[in-house]
Amino acid sequence: MIQGQIYHRLYRNEVPQEGDLVVVKILNVDDLGAKCELLEYGGIEGMLLATEYTRKRVKSLKKLIQPGNQEVLCVIHVDEKRKYRPTFKNALSY
Repeated sequence: MIQGQIYHRLYRNEVPQEGDLVVVKILNVDDLGAKCELLEYGGIEGMLLATEYTRKRVKSLKKLIQPGNQEVLCVIHVDEKRKYRPTFKNALSY
């Protein structure tokens, strides 16, 4: 979360459940994946793995995803006990 901004959660749960569709803002992209901010869950951060984004082989994820873009993604893993970040896959490619 960015300091000085107010974030509100739109849902009762603090983190999304597996299988939920969420709207995220891409913060940072590297070779392993992209760091995302969940806009509907108070700005918590999640990870979009490069292997989960597309079934096609890509040389660089940076060519497909740009920081600042908003995406609709599907949550595939959340570990609430250990406070792990949610992990996503692209919901629109399947």
